[in-house]
Amino acid sequence: DSNILSFQANDELLIHSENVSITNITFSIDSQLMATSCNEGTIKIWKIYGGKNSITFNKCHNGAITNLAFNKDGTQILSASIDKTIKIHGLKSKRILKQ
Repeated sequence: DSNILSFQANDELLIHSENVSITNITFSIDSQLMATSCNEGTIKIWKIYGGKNSITFNKCHNGAITNLAFNKDGTQILSASIDKTIKIHGLKSKRILKQ
């Protein structure tokens, strides 16, 4: 199940799926959330202490995501991609706010 943080036999953390490359990982300022992105343009937001995937922005970019950053209050995440776009994602609304 790709919605739960899990360790593999060799202690590697599986957070997207076996067939994609993780391109970024970042933490919110309060360390409550972790965001990961992959070469398929998907972003996942994780609740650190529960170990659950709380939000997924599926293929929100048309290519690998090159940068991720939370805003100061942890309510939005910004992403940049090789598709030459920057997007702002709302964590409360669970949608793209601006691109």
